[in-house]
Amino acid sequence: MKQIASLVLVLGTLMGASTGLSAGAACGTLFASRFQAPKKFFNSEGLEIDSRGNPLDPALKAAALPPLVMGNQVRIYDVEKVAKLHEASTARGDAAAELTAAYKKMLDLGGERFAVMASRLDMLDPLYEMMPNFHSVLDRMKRSIAISKAAGEPIKLQPIILLGPPGVGKTFFAEQLGMVIGSGYGFIPMNTTTAGWILSGAYATWKGATMGKIARILIEGKSANPVVVVDEIDKASRSREYDPLASFYQLWEKGSKSFVDEFLQVEIDTSHVNWIATANYKDQIPSPILDRAIVIEVPAPSRDQLRIIVGYVLKNFLAEHSNLQFSNRLSDEVFVSLEKHTPRDIRKLISDAVGGALLENRTEIRATDIDKAVVEQSEVEKNPIGFVHSKQ
Repeated sequence: MKQIASLVLVLGTLMGASTGLSAGAACGTLFASRFQAPKKFFNSEGLEIDSRGNPLDPALKAAALPPLVMGNQVRIYDVEKVAKLHEASTARGDAAAELTAAYKKMLDLGGERFAVMASRLDMLDPLYEMMPNFHSVLDRMKRSIAISKAAGEPIKLQPIILLGPPGVGKTFFAEQLGMVIGSGYGFIPMNTTTAGWILSGAYATWKGATMGKIARILIEGKSANPVVVVDEIDKASRSREYDPLASFYQLWEKGSKSFVDEFLQVEIDTSHVNWIATANYKDQIPSPILDRAIVIEVPAPSRDQLRIIVGYVLKNFLAEHSNLQFSNRLSDEVFVSLEKHTPRDIRKLISDAVGGALLENRTEIRATDIDKAVVEQSEVEKNPIGFVHSKQ
């Protein structure tokens, strides 16, 4: 009972920090939202439906509302050391104003973060349903979750590089993973990262210096073990002098409890971070990076898999617009119009199609709703890539 009470207090504190409520009031809000029985609707066949009359999908419901997460508090930096550095930077006045502000933020936020535990082995099941072409990735991750659960430790995945054609859904998958396991999500675009200091921070004496993206994700986030996406790692700059990948040689070597941001000069525990990189071309990734990660190829979805993905894209879109009175059904004609596109493009097209249908006072998509201009632009962008999903 003491452990349960402690968990409740931790969750209440986290919610209170983001809502302005006290820990007790936040706990009341948390459990009221989780355990008050919502109204349910059923059709003539006895299937549960939403207020629009659409059948409810158990996997989609699980993805939209993750189960109550379990975890414990983990110290990611030493507050006492930060306090001393803050005092010293304050004494230097305007010359260290940016650094003083960073230390103050760290003191205000505290040095501990919530580390999400592996409460169930089936926590990845929603992603198995939503993204069938990622089964090999999920199978590998499930092994790591089994180890974390058996050891009673925070969820920790080995660094993974998702290798596959553009638009296949790699970045979207990583974002959804952070939502499903409840650990949160960070994003680092490597195609615009030209130097290592952008990730690890620049010395405070440099003009315009600031903390790096890695420290910022952990300091400003609520989780000690977020899913952090290193997007398009194969497009990182090849500069030897300012190698933007240099930080990962340390971070991906069994994790790092003593990562030092050059701007802050504070050790930050990054050992719990779950690193997911994406890439199109393996031969453009340096060998030291490949040696530190598991490389898994993500195939383009088959025709049957794409039909599942298209259905979930529409359902997720409608879930984001819960007051929208619109059908989640797609005809064969609409699917034929969409199947030649990547999952990334399909998300754009679905949004346009819903808008087109509403302009004609309809609540169901037709093939004519797929905006021709958007389709043609997508074709031009995609043809050089040569994305073709396999047929079954």
